[in-house]
Amino acid sequence: MKRAKTKAESRAESREQWRGIVAEFEKSGQTAREFCAGRGIAESAFGYWRRRESRTQALRFVPVVRVGQAQTPGAHGGGVVLEVGGSRIRVESGFDRALLLDVVRTLEGGAR
Repeated sequence: MKRAKTKAESRAESREQWRGIVAEFEKSGQTAREFCAGRGIAESAFGYWRRRESRTQALRFVPVVRVGQAQTPGAHGGGVVLEVGGSRIRVESGFDRALLLDVVRTLEGGAR
């Protein structure tokens, strides 16, 4: 006898199905309306999962290499130099995290 899925298993399965649907849409070349109509998917549900997947991808890890300590006059050794996508970024203590995230996304081609 087959055991029933737990809620967590059902949610994970649903997330995977929607990830596949969103990936299929991105390759389709169709508008969201055309894509949903052709598959009998509610646009509101599709929009929710598309936004959710977009946020999830925004949180992906990117390769960052620490290439040395920042040598800035007056610095107390708290800064680092990072290499992202072939570019070097000097990060000092007190940096703006949101700005750094935007810069890394841009360098990795993930700016939306």
